[in-house]
Amino acid sequence: MVRIDVVIREKVLVHLHARGHAESGPYGKDIVCASVSLLLNAVCRSIEITPGIEISGGAEKEGDLLLDIAMVPREHKDEIRGITKVFLLGAEQLQREFPDGVSLHIDTLEADKG
Repeated sequence: MVRIDVVIREKVLVHLHARGHAESGPYGKDIVCASVSLLLNAVCRSIEITPGIEISGGAEKEGDLLLDIAMVPREHKDEIRGITKVFLLGAEQLQREFPDGVSLHIDTLEADKG
């Protein structure tokens, strides 16, 4: 199973950790892993190319991705909120369609609750 843990603050993704494998098909032909990988790569790359953003993390080993966002410039917050929204919609849809292959856990920091 692919476990995706995210932390959201003010509707902005601040932490993403994805690990594991869906194991729903043979290596190289696993549609669940391919779908998760495509979503994660698109989100990380979109965030990475945003000017002035401070990020850390990486994919040190296969099946393990970490992204921490330390700072988003004010002028790019709406852009990152949009990326966050699309990411969450995609991840939630993958979890619904493949409940045995994808597990999504969202922690919303206090500033967002209420």
